[in-house]
Amino acid sequence: MEEIEMEAVRDSKTKIEDAIEEYADADDVSHSTLKKRRRIPRDFYENVLQEYDIEYIKQIHPQHIEKYRDYRREQGVSDLTIRNEITTIQGMLSDFNHTDFLQIFSLKDLKLNTKTNVQRTDKQVKSINKDEYKQLLEEAKCLRDELIFRIGWETGARRSEIANIDISDIDFEEREIEIDSAKTKSGKYEERTVFFDFNTKVKLQKYIDVDRNQYPNSEDLDALFLSHDGMRLSHEHVNHKIANSAERAGIQEVIGTNSKGHDIRRVTAHTLRHSFAVQRLRNEMPLKLIADIMGDSISTVSETYLQTTKEDLKEANQKYRPNIY
Repeated sequence: MEEIEMEAVRDSKTKIEDAIEEYADADDVSHSTLKKRRRIPRDFYENVLQEYDIEYIKQIHPQHIEKYRDYRREQGVSDLTIRNEITTIQGMLSDFNHTDFLQIFSLKDLKLNTKTNVQRTDKQVKSINKDEYKQLLEEAKCLRDELIFRIGWETGARRSEIANIDISDIDFEEREIEIDSAKTKSGKYEERTVFFDFNTKVKLQKYIDVDRNQYPNSEDLDALFLSHDGMRLSHEHVNHKIANSAERAGIQEVIGTNSKGHDIRRVTAHTLRHSFAVQRLRNEMPLKLIADIMGDSISTVSETYLQTTKEDLKEANQKYRPNIY
């Protein structure tokens, strides 16, 4: 008689470790969603739930979510990112029918500040030219930092996207990186592919084969960029590496203040993203292709990253003026 394999029942009596494994083992979700399912519930379990000896899904309480919020804030993570992570945890608890939790928990109770700070500047957002980019590379303190700069310049990726790159996201043969958090004009995030040059490929391979091994947990974590304490490098650190190296290179300046009164510096990770768009446009890449690579709408790319200067207009007018004399 043929043996019938019984499917595991998903309910709140499931052990958390088993639930995490099952939640991350799905065929009907994207690669980016699987990555979040593998990382976030595991982080929640190891850094919050184990402290309270929580073993089963049914034991999880909204207070544990509050502890997770506090733990992530201590790590310098933004409330917007924390909200998205908690949504992933909610998804797992819903998947395993933890109805007691779902009936009493509300994201509003966490009082997360998810509004983006409005930036005020006395100058438009800056890009850097090729010579300034070379100066930035020369000030990189290590190969890891140089690759952060290269990927920002070569791909137009956001700082959070650079920080979240895994080694398994990289296709060396095609010189491609699968980015898993591209924001569409509808506000949703989906995957996209970005590309890098041959020199970056060579340096990436050397970094992964040699230099990355100096960081703790290099054999255990898939994260491309690690900190000196063996954790995934945060997007804040990505920004600091770029901004501080620009300072050493003598190409940094303060261009305004944000809503909290903090200085806005000219050269940041966002500047490299802006520079990607500007350089491609000047090389006459169609705007639609620039937008697709950057993971934005055409209108967003045009309005946000491609402001023209007087010099741009003068050069374009000269280039496209009819030659009638």
